[in-house]
Amino acid sequence: RGYLGWAVLDEQFTTQKGKPVKNCEAFIKAHKNRPLIKPVVAPQGVYVCGDETLMQAKELAKREGTFCHYHLSETRYEVYEYQKKTSKRPVDHLSSIGFFSKGDVAAHGVWLTINEVRQLAGAGVSVAHCPTSNMKLASGGVAPLPEMFTEGVGVCLGTDGSSSNNSLDMFLEMKLCSLMHKHHRWDASVLSAQKCLDLATIDAAKCIGAEKQLGSIEPGKKADLVVLDCMIPSMTPMTPENAVANLVYASPSHAVRDTIVDGKIVLRDRKIVTMDEGKFLKKAEAAAAELMARSK
Repeated sequence: RGYLGWAVLDEQFTTQKGKPVKNCEAFIKAHKNRPLIKPVVAPQGVYVCGDETLMQAKELAKREGTFCHYHLSETRYEVYEYQKKTSKRPVDHLSSIGFFSKGDVAAHGVWLTINEVRQLAGAGVSVAHCPTSNMKLASGGVAPLPEMFTEGVGVCLGTDGSSSNNSLDMFLEMKLCSLMHKHHRWDASVLSAQKCLDLATIDAAKCIGAEKQLGSIEPGKKADLVVLDCMIPSMTPMTPENAVANLVYASPSHAVRDTIVDGKIVLRDRKIVTMDEGKFLKKAEAAAAELMARSK
């Protein structure tokens, strides 16, 4: 299952053929009726999107019944350079032009003031927190999650892309999220294991407006499940009292034994059953080699 966004940006910055907004519209129309795909509009960020592009993206999302997903205040450089250009910080400017919509999901939100956090809360914009990417790229700050919780901003966990994360491992993301904030706040009680698990499951479902179908194991919800092997060293001992802590702090991704999507098994006994994994990896190697050759 995927919520997939087509990148939208000003034509002067893109390598796409044609107008990115129109390409995004075509992408949405081609995939919106597929049961496991939710197309979304993805304006990349204020550094490559002018006001016209941003508002066109917003209108497209509204027209197609989806939402916008975009990078926001990821680095200090982004915020300060934008402030030099417009005399406003990104959140202040986007708010002033009426860009924000309820249901949007902003990635990162590292360099936010408390007033900006409150603006996001008032607009109904959620934040996808990406701790691994923020540390790898040396974003410098730490997203103010405790303040977001207090002010009512929806928060979920993200990985960012493979170039700034590598493993895209949500178990590792939960652990690093908790440790990052404990260290930053000098408070071991900040971001408990249960809260980090929620950020990766039910809180994430709320952020994308799917909490009635996804995010928890309940009657009537979609059967999107993972089955973990608790008889591996890192998960032993496993008790009802330490189960959540094990999941967040001790569970490597190879503890996942089976994966079920919409009631159908896609991973059984750690083997993908919906494709030839070896054949796929060979194709991936060839594609990577071709891309590297083009870059020389």
